[in-house]
Amino acid sequence: MRLSILSVLGFSLLSLGPVRARADIPEDMVKLMEKQSNDIDSNKPDCDKMLDALLKHADADAAMIKKAIASDQGKTPEQKKTEATALKAKYGPRLDAAVQKMGPLRACAKTPKMDIWRKKLDPRPAPPPQP
Repeated sequence: MRLSILSVLGFSLLSLGPVRARADIPEDMVKLMEKQSNDIDSNKPDCDKMLDALLKHADADAAMIKKAIASDQGKTPEQKKTEATALKAKYGPRLDAAVQKMGPLRACAKTPKMDIWRKKLDPRPAPPPQP
């Protein structure tokens, strides 16, 4: 099952820890996940409707994710870990709620629109489905 998009979003947010100079980026990423989770929650269980809603802002979401990842360049693994821990403490409940609401998207893992959405957010090849 291709759950890589949730992994990409989670990783992107956790990798934001080192963004002290751009304090708005972590908040923006949390808002992005909340927006996506609301799209999913309000259109469940219809995969087409969920993904149509997500695709409406996929380009803007992809730009935000790229900005967040770029802002993390040059940090050591230790810095990333320390700051990710601080972010989890600050945003953990909001992220947990967003991830919970994203659960219905798992049922759409093999749909063509899911592939389109995933590729917009993360153009790297998807990992192979797990058995």
